[in-house]
Amino acid sequence: MALVIVLSVLVLLTIMVVGFLSRATIDRTSASAYSDGDRNSLLSDYAVNIVQAQIDHASTRTNTAWASQPGMVRTFTENGTLLQAYKLYSDAGMATNAVDLSASTNAMAGWSGSTAHFVDLNEPVEIEGQKEYPIIDPSALDKKPDGISPMIEGFEVMNAPGTTARQPIPMPVRWLYVLEDGQTVAPSNASGTTATIPGASKSNPIVGRVAFWTDDETCKLNINTASHGQFWDRAVSSETH
Repeated sequence: MALVIVLSVLVLLTIMVVGFLSRATIDRTSASAYSDGDRNSLLSDYAVNIVQAQIDHASTRTNTAWASQPGMVRTFTENGTLLQAYKLYSDAGMATNAVDLSASTNAMAGWSGSTAHFVDLNEPVEIEGQKEYPIIDPSALDKKPDGISPMIEGFEVMNAPGTTARQPIPMPVRWLYVLEDGQTVAPSNASGTTATIPGASKSNPIVGRVAFWTDDETCKLNINTASHGQFWDRAVSSETH
């Protein structure tokens, strides 16, 4: 009888311990998932805050004029000289005194092999055997049945870096790494599948990375008033008897 009672108690204790450990594992997994989701939300807000700060700083400088374009806001002195350009996309330097498109294009040579430094924002994903592009679908480049006229009038992609048959419209931008103390830094080495992050350490580890491109809404055209080059004039009327 004593043996049966002891074995019964041991079985009950085993069941309780297993149940407790199982519940603890589930709670830990749930907490980890919630923490990861919350961190991702904070990182997305972080990128938005960077862009807002860029636009605010560029548009509120005294004695300067500013002009917006896709991915950038430029500021000018009173005599029209470029003062500084504020990038609205993730890059190693978010502000520059000179805009050199050729140098920027050359810096992205071989970007697809530098996964620690660049990411394609328009990278397609496979959904039920179909490629889905998050920003621009390459079908926009298709021609009309005549084989000459573009399907979408006025749409063209020029000098896209690192195009492939799978990805004819890549949109590569640099990764910016976020450290635990709030710093946002770009890798110090130029390229490769590994990255050296300045300031990262055991006590100040990397907590995430962000990459983004922004189009300021003020740079967009209203196709209802800006198409076909129509001359604007005052409305007139005439009366014939």
